[in-house]
Amino acid sequence: MHELSLVHEKMNPVLKRKDMVFNLSYTGKTTPSHVAVKKKLAEKLKIQEPLIVVRHIHQAYGFAHA
Repeated sequence: MHELSLVHEKMNPVLKRKDMVFNLSYTGKTTPSHVAVKKKLAEKLKIQEPLIVVRHIHQAYGFAHA
């Protein structure tokens, strides 16, 4: 269904958190929702969903990746 690959990871010491950028490949006609991506990230990173914030999903027009 969805495949996530880590592109960039940066520690943010001021806010005591990690900032991450992922590439998302998916099947289907629509871009996955923030909720679906959040669930998949929680699975992959083995952390609780409330600790994850999905800020943006930038979809490439006509392609099944974001």
